[in-house]
Amino acid sequence: MLPWAALLALPVVGLLLGLFAPATTFEFEFGQRESGAPRLLAGEFHDTRSTLWLVPADDLQGERTRLADVPHAPDWDIEAATAPNASVAAVLSLPPGSWEPATQAALDLITERGVRRVLTGLDLSGGVLWSDDGEHLLVRHGQSLLVLEAKSGAEAARWSPVGVGGVYAVAMRGSTVWATTIDAWGTSLVALSLVDGRAVVQKRTRISDHGSRDWALSPDGTLLAFGEQQGVELSVRVTALSDSSADSPLLLSSASGTAARMAVSDVSGGSGIPNSAAPVWRPDGGLHFGSWSGELDRAQGFTLPLSWDPSGRWLALRSFSGSGPGAPGGERAAVRGPEGALITAQDANLRLFGWWHE
Repeated sequence: MLPWAALLALPVVGLLLGLFAPATTFEFEFGQRESGAPRLLAGEFHDTRSTLWLVPADDLQGERTRLADVPHAPDWDIEAATAPNASVAAVLSLPPGSWEPATQAALDLITERGVRRVLTGLDLSGGVLWSDDGEHLLVRHGQSLLVLEAKSGAEAARWSPVGVGGVYAVAMRGSTVWATTIDAWGTSLVALSLVDGRAVVQKRTRISDHGSRDWALSPDGTLLAFGEQQGVELSVRVTALSDSSADSPLLLSSASGTAARMAVSDVSGGSGIPNSAAPVWRPDGGLHFGSWSGELDRAQGFTLPLSWDPSGRWLALRSFSGSGPGAPGGERAAVRGPEGALITAQDANLRLFGWWHE
């Protein structure tokens, strides 16, 4: 279904393992590539298909390049992620004729030249995450976290934690995979190493006594930012992953562009930033997040960041007309430019998936 209505739903990063299929051609329509940078991959939802566009960051309603039309079951939107170092998108959809999103979704790799089916029998409510080098895809099969070879779709490693309510991929850098597990006692961050086709736990750290979401590893790998969720109350927290970083101040930047310094908390405590969510790291190590007043009787609007472009000059956003998660109002895709101007899409069905590698 359309994603904006599930603002408070805990995001799931994962897929159910399906059947590998050979490369083939499906009923996708491809457009001609146009020059321009930076560009974003955007999805325009329709009842039985979603159109993938490459849109310029400085004009979301301007000239755009159609990447593909993705057919899907009625009312079920797609999930997608762009590769960090190649012009390719991983796209998850519920094919026409399917009816069970938990077990019948399909994963494709789409470029400007064609499409390749990677997996079937997947969970549409999950998603897919690229490794930092673009060589692997992190997905989920039931309660197992899988590492797949991006080129072949072959399983490189699997980790199946016991006694947790959910396992979610956070990042993969080199041979290290970061994941979170959530249970009745809160959230833990787990560092995994790939050894001979197995994912071996190297470190497990309790980061919150509550549920959490939007986990983001800092560029240098020493800090984890995430949203802590207690009912409808959301707050951004930053946790040090090493003792040497526990007392370091961190430069934070809110959606309004104001900056403040906050002491990074260690795992033993420390409060978050009230009325804030969706932390994303800039390439230079700064942190950006969305914030709102909490006064839900005033519709003043707020934004939640999605990702910075590699230059750190353009920020993709979700823009809401309401005053907070309890009253989000309408949603539009948006970009904040280098001079701070907010560029908002007119189409309510347009959704940004990530920056397109040129």
